Amino acid sequence: MELPQIPQLLNETLSPDGSVVRAATESLDRLSLHPDFPFCLLSITTGGQNPGQRVAAATYLKNFTRRNVDGSSPFSKISKEFKNQLMRALLQVEPAVLKILVEAFRVIVASVFVKENSWPELVPELASVIQNSSLISGAANCEWNTINALTVLHSLIRPFQYFLNPKVPKEPVPPQLELITKEILVPLLAVFHHFVEKALTVHGRTEAETERTLLLVCKCTYLAVRSHMPSALAPLLPSFCCDLFRILGSLSFDHMDPLGEGYLLRLKTGKRSLLIFCALVTRHRKFSDKLMPDIINCVLKIAAHSIKISNLCHVTVGLHRGQAMMHNVDVCIPFRPHIGAALFSVQEPADIFFVSISPCLKFSHPCNFFILLPLGYIIIYTVFLFLMQKLDFLSERVVSLAFNVISHVLETGPGWRLVSPNFSSLLESAIFPALVMNEKDISEWEEDKDEYIQKNLPSDLEEISGWREDLFTARKSAINLLGVISMSKGPPVAASNCASALSKRKKGEKNRGKDQRCFMGELLVIPFLSKFPIPSEANVSETKIINDYYGVLMAYGGLQDFLREQKPGYISTLIRNRVLPLYRVSVSLPYLVATANWVLGELASCLPEEMSADVYSSLLKALAMPDMGDVSCYPVRVSAAGAIAGLLEALVEGGEVM
Repeated sequence: MELPQIPQLLNETLSPDGSVVRAATESLDRLSLHPDFPFCLLSITTGGQNPGQRVAAATYLKNFTRRNVDGSSPFSKISKEFKNQLMRALLQVEPAVLKILVEAFRVIVASVFVKENSWPELVPELASVIQNSSLISGAANCEWNTINALTVLHSLIRPFQYFLNPKVPKEPVPPQLELITKEILVPLLAVFHHFVEKALTVHGRTEAETERTLLLVCKCTYLAVRSHMPSALAPLLPSFCCDLFRILGSLSFDHMDPLGEGYLLRLKTGKRSLLIFCALVTRHRKFSDKLMPDIINCVLKIAAHSIKISNLCHVTVGLHRGQAMMHNVDVCIPFRPHIGAALFSVQEPADIFFVSISPCLKFSHPCNFFILLPLGYIIIYTVFLFLMQKLDFLSERVVSLAFNVISHVLETGPGWRLVSPNFSSLLESAIFPALVMNEKDISEWEEDKDEYIQKNLPSDLEEISGWREDLFTARKSAINLLGVISMSKGPPVAASNCASALSKRKKGEKNRGKDQRCFMGELLVIPFLSKFPIPSEANVSETKIINDYYGVLMAYGGLQDFLREQKPGYISTLIRNRVLPLYRVSVSLPYLVATANWVLGELASCLPEEMSADVYSSLLKALAMPDMGDVSCYPVRVSAAGAIAGLLEALVEGGEVM
């Protein structure tokens, strides 16, 4: 068997027949010993007969590279010729192939460029390619694709996002990263400003290529500053951040912007901008302190959109009434009325799609209405659903990151002085609206109870991994920020003026009568939450009271650090007056009881021993709560079990036996 048969073997690896795939793979494995094998695969990635064959060639080359680099095979000594051909292929292949082929490039970069600090021609050649690429040079018939070149740059910087030698107390910036920054990233940031101008002057629409360029430059810059601060980059931070402020200021959260790939990319760029701010504030205070006022103004405006993220209208999609029952189709996504009107303004005498729309929270009266959609538009509508889901996820992620930036800023002295005057408005107009129960919560409760529990009633917030980015919601970030605010100290006040008599110093304690600094949790947060009435038989029918108190309970769950600093009587009063009465309401409140269970579980370690019996009794009652017709109480029972486990663990550690 000879190398010209490789294209046919790659085609066979795409066969639905498993035996054909295995035979083709074994043949390719035998041919992989030939010195020209990787070159043949590279040529197919750019000149293959069909997209499937090109993707198969890139996939096999990726796996082949991973197996052989840093090994004992002849290919472990990567030739200059192969590296040059790989670079040329990366700059020319289509996006689907590039996504796979760039992984082979990363393996080689980690081995040759990072560990061995060789391949000296890589950076100068890539810099030349980027400057002469299609979008940057502006040439009509350009050989190099800008998006591909920036994707290669992103993979080149990627290994330097972490410290290469964590054992070194103060690791210097790697010379490779300094070279990349000086030769490529610094010139690129000058071009970045012009791309921002171009993107923001086009009103009402976005250009996908321009937006993708902005996103890739932000990704590269984020990787460069995530751990290190290259010397050539530091002087450019003020102007670069000004461009990021403008990008973030152009984002819209009222969901009335036209859909399209370009706007999704704009949201991703906004998300990456906020990650850059987090890195600057946490890792590079020397450079971020001067930017702090502008960073705060920017993120406070974004955080104020949390109420728009919560108030979404949801669509339930199925087939026509008779078909819907047969096929049991039920998909829930946010709905855009202006886009829906345009999409559904067709009438054909054909089988129809059935769409049921539950109202947004802003509607004063419950209502349902229906839209009839010809089956010929099912594919279009499926794309519409995907774009809506992606848009809302990215919007929420941006607001979530804005809360995170504020939390990081509050950990710095200058940042606290800038944010503290805005505590009241931040709590009322941004944090609390993110905590209040909304239609999305009810929908998630009904559709995926385990996902609801993981998102809203976690046993430990720190167990969440970055691999599940969808779990980093605006609500979680708002809870975290509330905890940070509650632990910060307010201005000096007289002991007699503190909000709770339970926190006063006893007679004989030092500094009695002198000014002391109280926690903002005592001065601001608890008084704010106390304004909301607890649901009872008299007001249980009022939806706003239920929704608001759901937010109150969420807030209590985020105050565990503050409450641990208080005396036992303080916590006892809070639990007895604001949490346990929910278990005694004659009308079942599953959404509130589940959240109350979570609060008790979060505060289990700081509950006074004398309260254990009452808390345990309430949780047992919740553990036995039956389903209420169409409303499942599974989250109530699961959260109760988790809280009981936490309570028993705290009792065992305290030496108390029930």
